[in-house]
Amino acid sequence: DGKRIFTEGGDGKCNVELSEGIHTIQLKKEGCDSVTKNVKIVCGHDSKINVTMNCDPCRNVECGTACKGYDLWTQKCVNGKCVYDRKIESESKKCGYDPCRNHCTNGKQDCGEYGVDCGGYCPFKDSDRDGIEDCEDRCPSSRCNNVDSSGCETDLDGDNVGDCEDECPNEKGDASDKGCPSENYFFMIILLIISPLMITAIWTSKKKMQPERQQKEKIVLEDEMYVVKKNDSLDKIAKKYKEKGWNGTWEDIYNANDPKIEDPNKILPGQKLKIPGFKEKATKLDETTTKKGKKEANIEDLASIIMSEASIGNRAEKIAVGYTVLNRMKRNKKDKVASVKRGFAYNQKPNQDIKKLAREILAGEVADNSGGATHFYSPNAMPWEGEENKNIRRLKRHFEVFNTRGGLEQTEGLPKRNYKPGWAKIFEKVDVKGTRKAYFKFHRSPGKGKVH
Repeated sequence: DGKRIFTEGGDGKCNVELSEGIHTIQLKKEGCDSVTKNVKIVCGHDSKINVTMNCDPCRNVECGTACKGYDLWTQKCVNGKCVYDRKIESESKKCGYDPCRNHCTNGKQDCGEYGVDCGGYCPFKDSDRDGIEDCEDRCPSSRCNNVDSSGCETDLDGDNVGDCEDECPNEKGDASDKGCPSENYFFMIILLIISPLMITAIWTSKKKMQPERQQKEKIVLEDEMYVVKKNDSLDKIAKKYKEKGWNGTWEDIYNANDPKIEDPNKILPGQKLKIPGFKEKATKLDETTTKKGKKEANIEDLASIIMSEASIGNRAEKIAVGYTVLNRMKRNKKDKVASVKRGFAYNQKPNQDIKKLAREILAGEVADNSGGATHFYSPNAMPWEGEENKNIRRLKRHFEVFNTRGGLEQTEGLPKRNYKPGWAKIFEKVDVKGTRKAYFKFHRSPGKGKVH
C-alpha cells in the first residue's frame, strides 16, 4: 500500500499486522520493469501470488573501452556483464604500450626519456637530434629542432614553409621569400599639367595604412626627430624605436619623410627623419601599454621563449627555462620580458598549455626550481666532436651559429662529446632536479650585476 518496504533476503518475520481485504503490492527488481498487483488478505489463510516480470540484465549497464594486453577494445553488455567486442587500436599507449620500451628485443626499459641507457642494452637513439627518440619519431630526418611531439617539423603560420626554413615563422609568406611576406612596390605615374607639362614618378606602396594605424595616427600630437647614423637603414631605425614601445614600421618613417627620402633603401648619415607619433605613444598609455597590456605582453613573450627553447622539454625543464628568464630580468632590474628576450630563442608561437604555465610562473604560482640560473644550453643541440664545422651547422638554407669556445665535454646520454659555450667554463653550474643533462644544463652568472 506504499507504506512499508521489504527487501529480498529477510528472515520472513516482519511482525506487520494487516487488515483483511484488498491490499496493493508493488514488486521491483534491478534491470526489470516493476509490477503492481492487488492481493486479497484473508485471516488464517496464506495468500500467494506468481509474477512474471519483463527483465533486461543490460538495461542499466554501461560499457566503454577496456585494455586487452596492449590492445584497446570496445566492450558490450552480455547477460549483465561487459565483454570485449571489437579491437579499435593495437599497441595503444592508453594500455601502457611504450614504443621506447618495447622496441628492445629483450623487452627491457632503456630509460630513453632520460636520454641514458639503464642497462637494457637498447640505448637512446635520436638520429636527427631533435629530442624525439627514433622509435617514436615519425619524421626521423627532421632538419632542425622546431618539431612537434611526433618529431615532425612545425609550420606555425601555415604558409607551407617549414619552420626550419621559415625566416618569418609567425607571418604567412612565400616559399620564394623564405616564408616572409613579399614586399611589392609599384610606380604610379601622375601627369601634372602645369606650364610646361611635367611628368613625376611617385614611389608608393601597395599596402594601405591599416584602419587601426589610421585611428592611432589621428591622436599623434608630436613627432620625434632622429639623426641618421652610419650603416643605418629604415628597418634598423624602426626596430630601435620598437624597443622603446613604438608601434610603427619602417614604412611609416618613409611615408612621414616623403619626399625627403627618394629611395627607402638609401638614407644618408646626418639626415633628420621624423619618427611619427613616437612622443605621443611614449607618453600616452593606450590599450597595449596599460598595466593589463603589459602583463599580457609579458605572458606572451615568456610563453614564446618557453615554447621555442623547451617545447619538447618536460615540465621541470619548462619551469626552469621560465624562471631563468625571470632571473635575468631581476638581475638587469627590468620588468618586461621583452627587455631580455633577445638572449633566448622566441620564434615559435606558444600553445595554450605553455601560455598557462607562463602565466603561473609570472604570478609565482609554481615553485622556482632554477636555483638562480641565468643561462642554459642544450648539449644535444650543440655541435658534436668530429663535425665538419664546429661553429656553424648548416641545414639546407637554415643556419645555426654556436659559441663553442668552452671546448669539448662528455655528456651522459650522448654518443659523442659535445662542444659547450665559453661562458660555461666560468659560470657556476646549477643542478636543476628533474631535468635531462643531455638537453639542458643550467648555469648562474657570478655576482649580482647585470647579465648579458
